[in-house]
This record gives sequence, C-alpha cells and structure tokens, in this order.
Amino acid sequence: MLVENELGILNQYLVNSLVDDKNRISEDICDYLCSKSKRIRPVLVFLFAKAMGIELDDKIYHLACSVELVHNSTLVHDDILDNADTRRGKVSLNYKLGNNLSVLAGDILLSVALRELVKCGSVEAIDAFAESIYLMCKGEINQNFTIGKLPTMEEYIQKSEYKTAELFKAPLTSLCLIKNKSAKDNVLSFARNFGIAFQIK
Repeated sequence: MLVENELGILNQYLVNSLVDDKNRISEDICDYLCSKSKRIRPVLVFLFAKAMGIELDDKIYHLACSVELVHNSTLVHDDILDNADTRRGKVSLNYKLGNNLSVLAGDILLSVALRELVKCGSVEAIDAFAESIYLMCKGEINQNFTIGKLPTMEEYIQKSEYKTAELFKAPLTSLCLIKNKSAKDNVLSFARNFGIAFQIK
C-alpha cells in the first residue's frame, strides 16, 4: 500500500491522543478506536498531500488523526441509533457498555478530535470541521424523518452528501487551508463526488 508506513504512524498518533484520558471506559474506547479499519479518510489526506508535493509533517498527522476520531465518534453514535450489536466483527460499544455510556464515549472521541484539530494551527480548518459535523447531524435528523419512505434521487444524493461526503470534504479542505489554498475548489469537488459515490457503493 502507498501509505502503509504513514498509517502505522497514524495509529501511534491515535493512541497518543487518548493517553491522557484516564477514565473507567478509556480502555474500551481505545480498543474500539484501534480495531481493524480501512482508515479511508486519513488515507485520502495522505494521498492528496503526496499528490500536491506536501511533506507529511506533524500538522498533517494531527489532521488525519482528527478525522479518524470524528468518524469513529459518529460510528459509536450510529450504533446506538441502529441498535447494532457488532462493529468491525467485534461487540459494539453500546452492546458492551449500554447506550448511556456509549453516548459519552462518542462524545469523548469527538472532544479529543477537536483537541487534535487545534494542533493543526488553523481556525479555518476548525470551522470547516464544525460545518461538516453540523451537516452530518442534519443529514441524520433528516433521514430519521424519512424512515420507511422511498426518497427521490435528489433526496438520496443530498443525504449522501451530508452523511458521508462531508467527512471527506472536511479533512481535504483543511489540508488545503493548512498547506495549499489554491487547490481548495478542485479538492472540494472531488471530495463531494467521491463521498457520494462511496455511499452509493
């Protein structure tokens, strides 16, 4: 894999991001976060940085760490909403800890993600993530009100953009804001279309 070494480094960043959070469910959260995953969002950050000739420095790893933490936070909350009992072939956190503690586990992951994002040194990047997280929540709420209804193609595309594409747009936009602002428009277009295609598949 083109970024296998980078993913190994990322895993250490993820572990380090939680090392100071000693609470009674921290081990469960760390185990969940470190379970086998494609890490496709950080992979895209690394590949785009390489394609643009950007050196993978500390800020890029904190950015990749941030998006993976946000993604896992949404998965924890999704499992609660869906009453799922497994995730990635393992017992889901909500099944293991109950819904109340799982909500808090997802919140911890989100708060740690924001702490990592601050280390990127860009207020604009924080704003990009805040907007994407808001739209993801909006997409989940909209979907809840259409359960059992067949959506139009336009509704399905919008749901896919909110729920999936936004979490591709946030890190790639942030990469441009931190390192190469001139590429922002092209990256936004790619991230939106990639995210929609990913959701459809």
